[in-house]
Amino acid sequence: MAGNSPDIREVADRVRSSNPDAATEVEIDDTRPDTPGATVRPETTTQTVTEVTLDDETLRGSVEVKEYTNPPAEVTDALTASVASDLADAAADPSERGTSDEGFDSEGDEEKPTEDSTAETGESAVNVVTVADISVFDEAGEPASDTPATVTMQVDTAELNEPENAVVVHETDDGWEQLETTVETTTAETVTLRAKTGGFSLFAVAELNGEDDTDSEETANAINATTAANATATTTNSTLGFGIGASFIALAATTLLAWRPGR
Repeated sequence: MAGNSPDIREVADRVRSSNPDAATEVEIDDTRPDTPGATVRPETTTQTVTEVTLDDETLRGSVEVKEYTNPPAEVTDALTASVASDLADAAADPSERGTSDEGFDSEGDEEKPTEDSTAETGESAVNVVTVADISVFDEAGEPASDTPATVTMQVDTAELNEPENAVVVHETDDGWEQLETTVETTTAETVTLRAKTGGFSLFAVAELNGEDDTDSEETANAINATTAANATATTTNSTLGFGIGASFIALAATTLLAWRPGR
C-alpha cells in the first residue's frame, strides 16, 4: 500500500482491540438442508451478519461472529482510509486483485487518501458502514480460515445514500478485497447484501460513492471559459499583428512616393 494510509495489519489490530458491540459463537448446523452448502444463522444477538453459508456442507465445528458497529472515531477513520486506498489501488490496476473499479477514477493512485485526509478524500470515495470479524473452527477447535462461503450481511437503510452502491469488502494479507456482492433486498428499514468469499477474517460493508456531477460540470465550465479566453487573445493578437503590418506597408508606400530619382 502506497502513501500514508494505515497498513491493513495495523487497521485490523485496531479493530480487534476494540470492544465488539455484539459477539456470538454457534455450532455449524445446516439450517437450510434443501439448499447447497451448510447455512449457519448466528443468534439474534448479532445485527449485521445474518447468515454464513459454507461451501463444504460436511464441515463440523463452529462459527464465531464479532460485530463492530460503532468503533472509536480513530478506528473508523483508519479503517475508511485503508479501505479507500486499497480499492483505489485495485481500480487503478484491476488485474492486481479480483475487484471492481466502480465508483473510482481510473487514476486511483493520484486520489488515494491518507489517514490525515480521510475526511477530505477518503469519505468522499468510500463510506464504511460496519465491520464484522467472522471466524470458522473445525471440530478440533482449529481455525478453518480458508473455507469458501457466502456471507449475508444486513445494514440499516438510513446508513446508505445509494444502497445499490453498497459492497462487502474482505481483509486479506495484501489489503482489502472487494467481494462480488449482490444486493438481495432493500426495504425502508434494511439493506441485505450477499457476497462470496474464499476465507474468513474481517468483513466490512462499504458504500462506493460515484463521481460528483457538480464537480464535472464545474470542470467543463472552467475548460470552456479558458478556451474562450484563449480564442479572444488569439483574435486580438492576430488583429494587432495585421494592424502593425498594414501600417508598415502604408509607411513604406509613402516613403517610396516621396523619394523619386532625380529630385
